[in-house]
Amino acid sequence: MGGALRRGTLVMAAAVVAALAFACGGDDDPEPTPTPTVVAGTPDPSRPTPAPPIQALVSIEAKDRAFEPTSILAPVGIVVRLTLANLDDTPHTLTVYADEDFLEPLPNGDTGEVGEGAIAKLDLTFEEGEYYYRCEIHPDDMQGQIVAND
Repeated sequence: MGGALRRGTLVMAAAVVAALAFACGGDDDPEPTPTPTVVAGTPDPSRPTPAPPIQALVSIEAKDRAFEPTSILAPVGIVVRLTLANLDDTPHTLTVYADEDFLEPLPNGDTGEVGEGAIAKLDLTFEEGEYYYRCEIHPDDMQGQIVAND
């Protein structure tokens, strides 16, 4: 009886191996899609670069055709989020400049038009110095200053 049991086990094992070989083999299978390899420290072109974390928050309100506050102290070298809340019944902008003559806007330093009741955000990193902001729709009435230092 032991020989018959062993023969049955061998036949069963051979059947399993044959089934697996049949299921896995053949010319009809498509080639596997290669997985791209990303080396550590190399950006993956298929993924967007994450934004740096926000490390300081500054809230600015636009109300009665004025900014509040009009003077801001900001840290140097970290990401500062400026949030403009438009509490007026007219649109406003928030544009940050590197000069007091409002001739050199900072890259990514303009909210564009912010409608009534809306909120806009700017994420900026400041070097030490003075910066200026204004509403491009009401440039004479709505201005402020940012002082960035350690």
